[in-house]
Amino acid sequence: MKHAFGYAHGKGEREVRRAAGKISGYYLLSKARQAMAHAGVLGETLSSLGFDECTSRLETPEAQKSVDLVFQALGMRNKNRLVTRKDTMREQMERRVLLSSIVVSLHPEAVMEEKVRPSNPTADVVSVDSWAVYTARRMLLCLHVGTLGAVANAWLQWRRAFTKWKKNDAEVLLRAMIEDAVATQALQNTVTRGFNDAKSQERMRTSLGGSSSAASARQQEQTIWGEQISRKQEMIKEAVDKFAGPRGLRRLQAALAASRQITDERVIHEIMIDLPGLLAKIQSSPPVPEDAWRRLQIELSKSPPEKNELARRLLHLSNMLNSMIEGCFVIENDEVTDELNGDFAIQLVCRVAAALEKCQAEAFDEPLREWVNDTILKLQSAGEALASVVVDTLRQMTDLVEKIHHSIVTFRIQRVAPVVQQYGAAWERSSFQGHVMSGEVPSSFPQTRNLFSEVVVSVTNNNNTSDVQDVSPSAPLPLKEVIIRGIIRLIMKSTGCSPEELPEFMRLDQQRIVRMQNDFQGCALLASLDNIAKQFISSKGAPRSNDAVAKVVVVLESESPTLRDIQNAFMAGVSSSLSRNNINVRNGERELLEGIVENATRPSDKTLTLMMERMEHALLGYSLRAQRVQGSARIPISSDVVLPPGLEGIEERVKKLSRTITRLADHLLQVHGSALNSLVVSI
Repeated sequence: MKHAFGYAHGKGEREVRRAAGKISGYYLLSKARQAMAHAGVLGETLSSLGFDECTSRLETPEAQKSVDLVFQALGMRNKNRLVTRKDTMREQMERRVLLSSIVVSLHPEAVMEEKVRPSNPTADVVSVDSWAVYTARRMLLCLHVGTLGAVANAWLQWRRAFTKWKKNDAEVLLRAMIEDAVATQALQNTVTRGFNDAKSQERMRTSLGGSSSAASARQQEQTIWGEQISRKQEMIKEAVDKFAGPRGLRRLQAALAASRQITDERVIHEIMIDLPGLLAKIQSSPPVPEDAWRRLQIELSKSPPEKNELARRLLHLSNMLNSMIEGCFVIENDEVTDELNGDFAIQLVCRVAAALEKCQAEAFDEPLREWVNDTILKLQSAGEALASVVVDTLRQMTDLVEKIHHSIVTFRIQRVAPVVQQYGAAWERSSFQGHVMSGEVPSSFPQTRNLFSEVVVSVTNNNNTSDVQDVSPSAPLPLKEVIIRGIIRLIMKSTGCSPEELPEFMRLDQQRIVRMQNDFQGCALLASLDNIAKQFISSKGAPRSNDAVAKVVVVLESESPTLRDIQNAFMAGVSSSLSRNNINVRNGERELLEGIVENATRPSDKTLTLMMERMEHALLGYSLRAQRVQGSARIPISSDVVLPPGLEGIEERVKKLSRTITRLADHLLQVHGSALNSLVVSI
């Protein structure tokens, strides 16, 4: 009985202890889970994080502490036992192994080639926590200190190497992925535009009686292109997601959104080269000419009124409003009646106001409503003066729409500019390649080849010019130098360049090239006139001044200056300089100076030719110094460029023109550097 009672008592005590152990274990597990939740290292929390952020969180002190609680709950640690140095090292290794198992379970693609399933290889979904437990159990089987240390050290070495690679190369690789995606988007735009043009031509041929058999083949080809491009875009997106996680996807989406928002390659080109100049051009865009409003007044005053200019003004309004919100303003042809109708004008005012309210900020809505009410009252009480009131109303509406349009366009450009400036080179390069593929641009680039050939031959034949000092004739020209010399050679031409005459890689810069040509000619003329004025003033015994140049500059910057305007401005400046010293210009001297000024405007004038040559050397010196052409044997990189004599009065203008040349050269090198280098090497 005693034995039996003792046995029963011992058995009950063991059951109590076992139950207490389970309770204690559950308590420790709950405590460990709370600690891991507090540290943010539970599988359900970590599963939404990228690899880099996940590993960083697991290395925090809170995560290390929660791991110790896990080991205690599993009975692998005795909290009250004496801890030796060897035990401490072992505990650190065990922590690393457990934490690394969590990383392996969450991001196997970053550590191993294939993710091995714990039980069912065909299962599609495996719990993150179950996989972590499985991985930890397998790794913790290596409890021998030597094996455990090898695993921990291997993990640390891998982590250290990954961190170094991430720091050095990850940003470059991510940027390359995004550039590839942006270039693919540009290719898609080019392909879509090409097929749309082909469809328009096909419809025209079909309407004229041609066969439509080619349309189905073209449609099939477009479908194949679309599928291939979509597949590539999806692959890039998956790669960015695996590589950089949500942060990389956000950057990718921002870049793609910017490339979709602005599809005009000229706008993207200008954002990359001269953003301030583009914004200034938008804000200072010329208003509707006064002649257009006078024509509108005359047409509407006729009986019956003519509607040609009215249709143009309404089309201008529609285009601006639809560029802000597509489809927000449409006028059907049958809405414009043959009679001048006040009701139509009132309806037009209300519709334009409603469209503007969709575009502008709410703060402007109330003033707009007040204007609408006042305008409606004017139209209702116009009577015989209805034509004049309609013209005034259209003028005010146009001013309102243009103001909002400029504001919205400026905002859109400023918003996408950082992304465009970062990834626009790939977009523009891909767009240019699309034009080459479609045959719009010759693949042999004849105009560019001719220009660069002229540059190379010119430098080879003129090794003793002022910018060449102690050089070897066989020294190769750096690509930057070839581009800069080519641009300068282009702007020195006295005649403008048509799109067909421009180098293929500068086809988006026609307006810029023409402006630089005009600036170059203007600077040479100003330098020539400045020297003429100063020599004449000195011969009269008066101190030299820049009055003549200052007055001629005002005339040259005006619209369509004539030779008489230039002569009058020049003489006014000379007379001003002499009058301060009580010296007058005699009639014979005036006629002489006017003849000299007339000769100076002719391309064959020797003084003008000399100033052009000095301008070329000055631009070359400033541009190459700004470019820092390393390795150029022909252009020594000195501390300062010595301005050739005779250009002192226009130095700032020369520097400004050289900065424009430098920006264009930088852009060409960034976007088309590889193609241009191959072209130069083949010359």
